Amino acid sequence: MVVSVGGYRLGKALAHSPSIVFSSINIFFVIFFILIGIVMCAGQIIGASLGQNLR
Repeated sequence: MVVSVGGYRLGKALAHSPSIVFSSINIFFVIFFILIGIVMCAGQIIGASLGQNLR
């Protein structure tokens, strides 16, 4: 991808590819953990609202 889009030669593209892969994986996991955190927050809110009515 870097060779065709960026116009790099193969050697330079191979030198840049680990950083591109690393940053794209990090972006994916940041989004993933934000979504998991939103689900956990919703669970806490639902659990707290149900738990306050128990007697």
